[in-house]
Amino acid sequence: MNEQVTDTDENEIFPKKDFQHKSFLVRLDEYGGKIEVADFDWGDPVGREIL
Repeated sequence: MNEQVTDTDENEIFPKKDFQHKSFLVRLDEYGGKIEVADFDWGDPVGREIL
């Protein structure tokens, strides 16, 4: 990422990072077109979870 100094607040300078959103297809391509679906056990409900 390319950092640019653009935001200032009185005597402080904040680096601003360029962020570009990647689409799902671009991210999928980065992993060779393969994704893994994992089943995760969150445990027993402890509140007002909707099942």
